[in-house]
Amino acid sequence: MIIGLGGRSPIGISMWVTSIVWWLSIVIVLYYDRSTSLYQLVECYQWFSIFTIGSTLNRAVDGLSVCFVLRTAIRTPRCLIASYKGIKKPVVYCVRFVLIESAIIAVFFGYW
Repeated sequence: MIIGLGGRSPIGISMWVTSIVWWLSIVIVLYYDRSTSLYQLVECYQWFSIFTIGSTLNRAVDGLSVCFVLRTAIRTPRCLIASYKGIKKPVVYCVRFVLIESAIIAVFFGYW
């Protein structure tokens, strides 16, 4: 058995993280309103504000991106399990896999 952080296997920790992402993607799909074509689940961040000049970072999801977020969240645990055997450094592999999943999902949330 491969011992990871705190006596848990790296695959177990990665599966917990990817299952949380899976449940969050289900929540995104449930809260998405299919009757409009506008961006939804919008978040706005103020980067800086000097005098009257300011810059904001806006993040949102559209209809096509919702499908890709759900697809990524469904496929990641399957790919993680299927490719886990034969890995020489499982901790590094699992950490990188989870980081790649996070980056892919972040790409599908549009920034403007």
